[in-house]
Amino acid sequence: MLQAANLTAILEEKEHNLQEKTEALLQKEQEILQLERGHNSALLQMHQLQAELEALRTLRAEEAAAATEPEDLLRLRGPLREEVLSVSEPQQDAGQVLRASPEEAAVGDTVDRTLPCM
Repeated sequence: MLQAANLTAILEEKEHNLQEKTEALLQKEQEILQLERGHNSALLQMHQLQAELEALRTLRAEEAAAATEPEDLLRLRGPLREEVLSVSEPQQDAGQVLRASPEEAAVGDTVDRTLPCM
């Protein structure tokens, strides 16, 4: 009888250990599912942000391309406007040189009739 009681106690202990390990395994599986959801959510957010960034880059390029006239420059905002203005200033100076008549040019001055490349 004593041996049967000992075997029963060992069996109950093993079942208890098995139950604890099963619960720990289930908890780890739940953690994995939560991490997968978080990962998928982060990937989705990253793709959305990349799409938004690309749309903003496209808009910026379109605004820069559309800003060929001085009045268009007034509609631009922030650093893009300053960048376009700084790039367009030498072109405006060249345009003024092109508009100068031969009489306005000083003796020895040459008038460059080529347009700067953009």
